Amino acid sequence: MSNTTFAHINVRSLTRNFVEFSEHVRMNKFDFVAVSETWLHNGIDSHIVAIENYNFLRKDRGSRGGGVGIYVKSNYKATFIEQDVSKTYEQLWLRVVDKNKVIFIVGVVYRPPNTNVLNFIAEFEDAMCNILPIHRNIYVL
Repeated sequence: MSNTTFAHINVRSLTRNFVEFSEHVRMNKFDFVAVSETWLHNGIDSHIVAIENYNFLRKDRGSRGGGVGIYVKSNYKATFIEQDVSKTYEQLWLRVVDKNKVIFIVGVVYRPPNTNVLNFIAEFEDAMCNILPIHRNIYVL
């Protein structure tokens, strides 16, 4: 875990900025790259934004803009953790197992600028209360 690398990038349209974004990911060899404002929807297949040696797990907003995802280097096994839908922010949580069978949680959280900060804090606290019982090693990006 000590050499594990993380990044969070607000891409403001993953498809439009994919070439530059993917070069940045490949050059830096991150283990986990969280992305916010992907602007993806169910009409855009994940293979369009695939990066070699990474698995991409995503949660689209369902309306214009937004969306979050996490690129996970392929030597990790990651599975979705279901969470209630938030009214104030977007979230995606993964349970990850590394090659040494170490388990940890990685999440991406994005609060749009037009949402109430106090409501976000309250909802995020609720989400953490649901995540903490799963595992104590949690990385929020």
